[in-house]
Amino acid sequence: MSRVRAQEGGVHHFPRSLAQLWILLTLGFSLAACSSEGNGASSGAVEDSGSAASPMDAPVGSPLEGFRLEPASGTVKVNQVIDLTVMNCVKKSSDDDLIAPLRIPAPKLECKPFTLSPLINLVAVNGIPFGNATVGIVHRNNAVLRYFAPAKIPPQNPVAVSAQIRSRQMVVSNITVEDDCASGGSPEACAWKGIVHYTAATDVQGHTAAFKMDSAVTFTRDKAGEFRPQGTVKFSIEIPDCVVTLHPELTTIGSSDGILIFDRSPVPTFYSGSGITNWLAVATFDCPDGTQTVPVFPAGGQWLYIPAHQYELPASGNTIAGTVTTGALTWDWNFGRR
Repeated sequence: MSRVRAQEGGVHHFPRSLAQLWILLTLGFSLAACSSEGNGASSGAVEDSGSAASPMDAPVGSPLEGFRLEPASGTVKVNQVIDLTVMNCVKKSSDDDLIAPLRIPAPKLECKPFTLSPLINLVAVNGIPFGNATVGIVHRNNAVLRYFAPAKIPPQNPVAVSAQIRSRQMVVSNITVEDDCASGGSPEACAWKGIVHYTAATDVQGHTAAFKMDSAVTFTRDKAGEFRPQGTVKFSIEIPDCVVTLHPELTTIGSSDGILIFDRSPVPTFYSGSGITNWLAVATFDCPDGTQTVPVFPAGGQWLYIPAHQYELPASGNTIAGTVTTGALTWDWNFGRR
């Protein structure tokens, strides 16, 4: 009877149990939709609040956050310096959705010098704390690592300049040490060309004589970083009113016959050098006083002598010239960068 009366009133009533089920299902779908929207909003709030993985925990090279040494690679000349900076990189706030790590290209990073520099525990070159004279030396000033290149190209090149962050991360920059000669740079930096005049007052068969060596030589820096000579020496003996003949009068200068040294440890730079030949020749002379012609055998000599710590490299750095006299021996030299 109740069902018939309900139809007559124009209202369809379900049994109480079915009506309750319908209400519960409707409310369930509504709550699910609200929950889904709320989750999306809270996801952005988590990223904006910085709850993503800390840079201290991010692996080196993480696409999101982490530390790096900039520049990651570079070049530096021998005896020169390059500065490297420990950077703390975080993802830009505009990339705040969950799929940012999967984007191609990767999300942009904001990198700034690491302000907590006391957490940089160890700096090294090729794993050697602070480096050495062979691989170069590194010092830290706050977030900046200053690398001092060695005097010559290291055996392992490039070198790895590294810093350890709170004993948990290692950042590395690969630095190539270049030599102007080895890298095809300007030849002016690796060769010195010039002349040397040597004069010695001596006695030959009772006659006062001047023994001379005139050298045309080029010092070129070799793979070991040393300036070694190549050139020729012309010998002569002068005796007043006499005719002197030498045979041979010319000999060559090889790489083992001398060295030119630049000492860069003090300021300003000093240079020094030496050169000795193994020349042997026959000399004859005729003099108007009737002196008999006899052969003599000059044994060569020191065609170059520049004592250490006495001659400064000029400010221009392009020419070196000077004179030194020791007793009856005198050397004059004049070299320019080639």
